[in-house]
Amino acid sequence: MQYREKEMLSYSKELNAQISYDNIGTWLTDKSVLFLNTISNKNGLSWLRGIIFTISCAIIFFWVINFLVIENNYPRFFVLDLKTFHFEGIGEIWKRFLNMFYLIDFKEKFQGTELNAIGETVFFASKIFISYGIYQTIVTFRKFSK
Repeated sequence: MQYREKEMLSYSKELNAQISYDNIGTWLTDKSVLFLNTISNKNGLSWLRGIIFTISCAIIFFWVINFLVIENNYPRFFVLDLKTFHFEGIGEIWKRFLNMFYLIDFKEKFQGTELNAIGETVFFASKIFISYGIYQTIVTFRKFSK
């Protein structure tokens, strides 16, 4: 594993040395793929980082969709009663958060809440990043099969 990590570091340094006007497209593609692989699973070396990346993406996109994109007529679903320390709506929050990981069917997005164009775009981007995180987590387990 040490060799793979060193190989990726030297590849990154080599990419930085090879940048020119002629290969800017290739350089940008390689550099962005290397960056995404590094933050998502440490270039195939850390399955825990893959899980953390996936959950972090889900939390960020869930927060953006629920609190920034959905319009003001959205029902208030989280109420804290300080007298009894009762969270009203915590089950609904959990259910909606778990729906972020459901990658197949988009019909039940937010249970009757209409998303505007920005919301639809953010929701679609969330599915791409969460799918990528799940894929990267699975890819890291290939090293155990050798």
